[in-house]
Amino acid sequence: MAERARVFISSVMSGFEPYRKAARQGVLDAGMKPILIEDFPSLDISSRTACLDLVQSSDIYLAVLGDRPGSSPLGKPVVEEEFEEARKRKLARLLFIQNTPRDPETEALVQRLSNYVTGRFRTAFQTQDELRTAIAAALRDLPRTDMDKNDASLVENLLATRTDDNTALLRLVVVPERKDDVFDILDFDREDLHRSIYHLAHSDKVRLFDFEQGPLVAEVKDRELIVRQEDGTAGRRASVTVRLREDGGVIVDQALDDRTKDSSRSGFGFQIEEKGVAEAIRSGLSFVDALYEQRDPGHRFATFFHGAAIAGMSMRVVVGRVRDQQSWSFPTDDRGWYILDKPRRLDRTDLANPTETVERTLAFILKRYGEQR
Repeated sequence: MAERARVFISSVMSGFEPYRKAARQGVLDAGMKPILIEDFPSLDISSRTACLDLVQSSDIYLAVLGDRPGSSPLGKPVVEEEFEEARKRKLARLLFIQNTPRDPETEALVQRLSNYVTGRFRTAFQTQDELRTAIAAALRDLPRTDMDKNDASLVENLLATRTDDNTALLRLVVVPERKDDVFDILDFDREDLHRSIYHLAHSDKVRLFDFEQGPLVAEVKDRELIVRQEDGTAGRRASVTVRLREDGGVIVDQALDDRTKDSSRSGFGFQIEEKGVAEAIRSGLSFVDALYEQRDPGHRFATFFHGAAIAGMSMRVVVGRVRDQQSWSFPTDDRGWYILDKPRRLDRTDLANPTETVERTLAFILKRYGEQR
């Protein structure tokens, strides 16, 4: 499903639940995606920070004011903090004000926000049904909010960019469908970003980088941040290379031929274990998941295009287990760089639980390079 415009709903929460529910439905009626803090209970940050992150992740800001201003942990109502964040982000802002008696503090808040929202972007309501109807109408009246989108062909282009290495190599490419900058090019030189990438790639959940492998190297080239782990040999070959693009595209190249650990068996150099390939696919996707959970906790980037390619397999075979064998059959029409499948759409759930994607990608590899092809 293509991404819809994201509408953040800002209001007090306690005692205002029916109106938040009506606001949610009004956004849905307009064909957009409602963003409410209660839909993100797992965010591992303070609720105030989480709200501001969700405002940043949205396309439209919508405030509903009743008879109370809400909590003010830093001396200013949270609704007002969220409104100011939306102003800073240049989001479209809509204000819905309930016709109800208000204390002086709440009335002052209404006036402050109203100074920046006038005309058709400021609407009065009385009941829940009126709020739902007014929100749907106001959102439909906004200028078109269709999202700029990347095309699946971008994945195909990134997969088709070949390497000169003869190493058996797996490439995974994941590109957000929403076309927008995820990274600031100026951040690519920052050491704290490099450390963050190292930490994510080494984490127990991901295990993309290996503490037993060689050193880690980071550089910026062609407007990409390139982080690679070398294998520790004299040739300093990269065992894993991660490339990050400004648009959030992630390219992960992993050497497959060093995943066969038992070098004592005859013919081991031709064999790549199936479980090692599956783990390479899983760790690459898990890295992308961890990266986006860190950079985009509000899920502004919710859907992605994904593709995979494999190279350097002309004299190798994927096996269930490594074994002694002198004779092997290899494909004679191997092109050296093989795109496994057309790009497919993934969402954040697919990245968090990549089993199906791992199995599908592995099936394409086994079909061409497995023992039973």
